[in-house]
Amino acid sequence: MKRSIKLLMGILILTSITTTSNAQIKFGLKEGLNFGTQSELGLLWRADEIKLGHTLGILAEYRLNNYFFVQTEFNYQENGGIYKLNGTSESKSIIAEYNYYNIPAILKFALNDEALQKNSLALSLYSGAYYSYLKSAQIEYEQDNTMNDFYNESKNSDLGAIFGLELAYNFKTESELFIDFRYTMGLSRVNTVENDIRNKLFGISVGYKF
Repeated sequence: MKRSIKLLMGILILTSITTTSNAQIKFGLKEGLNFGTQSELGLLWRADEIKLGHTLGILAEYRLNNYFFVQTEFNYQENGGIYKLNGTSESKSIIAEYNYYNIPAILKFALNDEALQKNSLALSLYSGAYYSYLKSAQIEYEQDNTMNDFYNESKNSDLGAIFGLELAYNFKTESELFIDFRYTMGLSRVNTVENDIRNKLFGISVGYKF
């Protein structure tokens, strides 16, 4: 985890140094909480199998015009799911932990509402796609409290779609605070053992752009 934080900070510093100042480009930091599950391709969610995770990342946002923005990110993201064992209590489960380096590319549409603008607020809707590279994969068996490495049985990449909204508070200095609500739907199989299991995730993040 410490290596991931150092990598994220290093990329942000390098990007800031090598990129000329431009009012159309903003950079930012974000951190959030994930509610993840794994399910078949046709299912959007499994409410009884939620695994909490963490997201930490950096972003770059480019303004195309007053309505459309393009944003890309580099995130460390914890995914996975919880599988209940048949014939056991609810606390005895199998926990699948999948940690990724996640790179989304999204197109944002700003709702330039006058009431929001008077209060220095901005609301945006967005959609896009993501690519994730697998950092680690483990399976935890709560019944006997053991942890097994699952990297070799897992796919080393994940592709999917993103949908979400962002609410931002704009400062007079061109910087802003924001809160982001996001749903990601994996389209790739996560491992070679189960034929139709994909990552599904709902995330809430807060961040700062400058």
